[in-house]
Amino acid sequence: MEELIQRAQHNDTEAFTQIILDLDNDLYKIAKTRITNEADIQDAIQETMIETYKSIKKLKDPKKFKRWILCSCL
Repeated sequence: MEELIQRAQHNDTEAFTQIILDLDNDLYKIAKTRITNEADIQDAIQETMIETYKSIKKLKDPKKFKRWILCSCL
C-alpha cells in the first residue's frame, strides 16, 4: 500500500484508483454508521475520495494513510 500511496502522491491516477478500490468497503462501513440514506452514503464516500485526491500530497507518512483517510471520512 505504501508504494501505491507514494505513486499517487506523484500524480499516478492508476495507483490512486487502486487505493480507493482497496478501501471502498472500509469507507462504506464507516459512512453507514453515521448516515442512513444510501444516496447520502455514496455522496459522502465520493466527497472523501475527491478531498483525498486533492490533499494526498500533504500526507507526510504513507504508513498512516489508512487512518488518515478513514478519519477524514465524513
